[in-house]
Amino acid sequence: LMGRRESKAQEIITQMEQQGAKILVVRGDVSNEVDIARMFTEIEASMAPLRGVIHAAGVLDDGILLQQSWQRFTQVMAPKVKGAWNLHVLTEKLPLDFFVVFSSAASLLGSPGQGNYAAANAFMDALASYRHSLGLPGLSINWGPWSDAGMAASLSKKAQYSEGVNTIGSSLGLQVLEELLQATGQVGVLPFELSAFEQLSSGKQLPLLSELVAMRSVELEVRHEFLLLLQAAKTGDRYPLLITYLQGQVAKVMGLPNAEIDIQQSLQDLGFDSLMAVDLISIIRSELQIDLPIRAFIEEPSIANLAGLLIDQLNPSTDSNVIVNDLDLSAEAVLDPEIYPDKAQIQLIDEPRAIFLTGATGFLGAFLLQELLDATQADIYCLVRAADLESGKMRLQENLETYDLWQKHYSSRIIPVLGDLSQPRLGLSTEEFGRMAHLVDTIYHNGAYLNYVYPYSRFKPINVLGTEEILRLACQTKVKPVHHVSSVAALESSAYYGQKVTESDPIDRSEGIYLGYSQSKWVSEKLVQIAGSRGLPITIYRPPLVSGHSQTGLWNTDGFLCRMIKGCVQMGGIMTDLDLTLDLSPVDYNSRAMVYLSRQKESLGKVFHLQNPHLLHWSGLVDFICSMGYEMDRLSYEEWLVRLSRDRENPLYPLMPFFSHKWSSEQLTYIELNQQDKRPQIGCEETLSALAQTNIVCPPQDAQLLHTYFSYFLRSGFLEAPKVKNRV
Repeated sequence: LMGRRESKAQEIITQMEQQGAKILVVRGDVSNEVDIARMFTEIEASMAPLRGVIHAAGVLDDGILLQQSWQRFTQVMAPKVKGAWNLHVLTEKLPLDFFVVFSSAASLLGSPGQGNYAAANAFMDALASYRHSLGLPGLSINWGPWSDAGMAASLSKKAQYSEGVNTIGSSLGLQVLEELLQATGQVGVLPFELSAFEQLSSGKQLPLLSELVAMRSVELEVRHEFLLLLQAAKTGDRYPLLITYLQGQVAKVMGLPNAEIDIQQSLQDLGFDSLMAVDLISIIRSELQIDLPIRAFIEEPSIANLAGLLIDQLNPSTDSNVIVNDLDLSAEAVLDPEIYPDKAQIQLIDEPRAIFLTGATGFLGAFLLQELLDATQADIYCLVRAADLESGKMRLQENLETYDLWQKHYSSRIIPVLGDLSQPRLGLSTEEFGRMAHLVDTIYHNGAYLNYVYPYSRFKPINVLGTEEILRLACQTKVKPVHHVSSVAALESSAYYGQKVTESDPIDRSEGIYLGYSQSKWVSEKLVQIAGSRGLPITIYRPPLVSGHSQTGLWNTDGFLCRMIKGCVQMGGIMTDLDLTLDLSPVDYNSRAMVYLSRQKESLGKVFHLQNPHLLHWSGLVDFICSMGYEMDRLSYEEWLVRLSRDRENPLYPLMPFFSHKWSSEQLTYIELNQQDKRPQIGCEETLSALAQTNIVCPPQDAQLLHTYFSYFLRSGFLEAPKVKNRV
């Protein structure tokens, strides 16, 4: 018996030993090669020959993908993936009678919020199949939840039954295990109610159960009885009906009495989390045939607000989807008066010995880190979220490896600083913050949170307050120049529509900035400018859409344009009626330009635009994609939106609120607001002049650059190759 903690079954072990059983209890981690090797040594020394393995270890750390991190994934995958593989390697040559791994129904059916857990169990399913192919015993059992043992035992009854799966009692589970012990391959053991699956699987695809469950067709539009009542009610009576309905559904999901739910109170204050939001969205979709976006549960959700959103969808009006910006961004741009450089020593250093970098685990951040390592002799202190220094160092190294930038000699100069941009003092202790303030000579602030759906309130802790803490660090103990990576998104005010904005122009106008991300970048840049007016040496860089490497094509394919290209290719349709221009600025141009400019004394106090001076019209990208052989229907934007709304598997589907919400009194979507007659003309002449004596040149957005990018998309498997038709 092996486990990380002391056994809770000592009484049972003692009873079995009294009956003649010989039991060896080893404390250790099955995912640790040293621990597992030590256990096998003890078995060989003191036990009978090993004839069977049952691997039941597991860890849960649930959360929707938006909240997941690689650290949370590895924590869950370690006992399942590393542990199972360690056992396989160490027993591969032994004459075992059985090798059983306890997998989960999560890898068969999926489970909201358990992407990491499902992936870990899917590995064990594949391992059992692999062992079988080698002629070795191997069985993976996809258990449903056990009622009185295991990880599901602590869950609420609602959570256990949320997908119509009943629980397995220990006696029944052990009986099934005994029957399956000599089997090989993969077996699912999950008692379920067919009627529950039929109700809850509406709109979902469950191919494993397609022969058992009669999936409901969208065309049938099967109506829940409450929906019939709602539709029969007068318009004025629907709101109170929805209030009562939502109170009941939220109470069920949260396990609370109805009376405890104030319809005006934020559900987040009551403990309503993202997994509960997924459950409630599924219920509403099934019973009311309405899709509420996850955004609805992010923007301070309350019963009253959710009822209003449902009313809007039940009674669509011409302006129900129009969002008007009423946030006073100028009132947000207030810098702590304690952040003043005259309270610190002023001693600027030409060749910094220690550089502080944020955002080093991102796309642009990886290239900035590499450029700083190559262009300077400084140690680079990288703010990173991680459990320990080793994990932090590994995150930074793996990110460089992702973009083919890693070199072994970098290691000694990359120093992780465990912290968090969203926290006071960057998540550092007072002592550590003070140590960094004394040690660091220059700061490159590249870290930021990007999302196209969330409101300003979600970005403020990282993008705004994080910037304020960076400025605090820059002004403590000794003055440190701050190189702030802003964004052209800070120029999205309607006051600049159709106007040319140069690097020297002030950006004092914020009306008509609608996206929460863009609002946060405007405010954070204003904070940097305020610090500059107080005497702090600052330089601001405004990149546009940062595209892949100009030579290798390496790109962060999770970015917006990559998803846009893949989504349109997958859909087989693309909008062609909008007057849009693309500004693809390669990541290597951005990183080289920023680091070079940051090392010129005359750059202090200036703003630089990293635009591509050679713009590409959207139609040029459309023509190139079609020339590659992809079949694309040319659609109007409205037609494209309708098609996307019906394609739940499309990578762009989660961005439906971004594409469809109307943000201005003109009732225009964000995409429509970015047409040429609306967007500002961003000048970059001053930046080009500052780079004129270098070999740092932004390549044109021509067929050669696009071919480089699409070659990488195909080479990496991001895009499938177009289907070649027979030509006559």
